[in-house]
Amino acid sequence: MKTKHWIYAIIIFGVALRVYDLFTVYAIGVDGIEYVRTAERIVRGDFGAALKGTRLPLYPAIIAVFHFIVGDMEWAGRVASVSFGLLLVGLCYFFVKKFWGEEPAIITAATIAIQPYLVRYSVLVLSESSAALLFTTSVFLFYRGWIERKPTFLCISGVFLMLSYLTRSEYLIYFVPL
Repeated sequence: MKTKHWIYAIIIFGVALRVYDLFTVYAIGVDGIEYVRTAERIVRGDFGAALKGTRLPLYPAIIAVFHFIVGDMEWAGRVASVSFGLLLVGLCYFFVKKFWGEEPAIITAATIAIQPYLVRYSVLVLSESSAALLFTTSVFLFYRGWIERKPTFLCISGVFLMLSYLTRSEYLIYFVPL
């Protein structure tokens, strides 16, 4: 079996880990409850109370959007986190492939797919998965804009960095270097 096939198997294993964790891991903690409460206020249309009750509104807004698809607030948060976790694997694959080729891209995607921190936070009602995707997108767009000398990508990178900050305040520190 080719190395590429083994790495694809690792990526599939990473997806399977997320699906398994989605149905078996205790999903909601104190922070998750706050996100769900804020999302409920957004769904009710009480935007003032939603913004007053939270300092980081993007992840609860994402949960509110997924609520229209899933129907249950906790599951909306979990499905949102899983979706962003899986999108992170794909994003890393396509970006690395564009600049360094297929083999490094597959290895990168496999590493992201089975990294324990990313797997676990991809199924919890927490903002880590969405923030990781938004921040990684920001870094990749910045790199592409810098290498290809495209200011549009640099500007879009700034938008994604701002969205990262609106998801997790820790990302504020990256405004200076980027």
